[in-house]
Amino acid sequence: MIHSQVCRFLRTKGVDEDVTEKLKEEKMDIPEVLSANDDVLKELGLTTAGDRLSLRGFCSTAQDGQKNTDKESKRRRLLEAFLSSRKDRSKKLVTSCHKEQKKKIGKEKEKTK
Repeated sequence: MIHSQVCRFLRTKGVDEDVTEKLKEEKMDIPEVLSANDDVLKELGLTTAGDRLSLRGFCSTAQDGQKNTDKESKRRRLLEAFLSSRKDRSKKLVTSCHKEQKKKIGKEKEKTK
């Protein structure tokens, strides 16, 4: 999945297919690329500084985007849970009010009898 993002990016940069295959073999995902030093990336075939720097830039941007997506997803789940609990409380309140009204009506009917 993520391997394909990294490989697709490198293909747009014109990096040799052998390099992308080596990255797949070595399971170099975005976090691994970001933690790899220049020597490791050179051993994998990224011989030019520009390719290494642009790959790190791409991975950093992709990782930040994923973090933002995760935050937004969490925010959305929390909001849905909050709204759902408010909705449940509203139903309980309405039900409780209806029960009290029925009790009052019942008591009033008993008084009139």
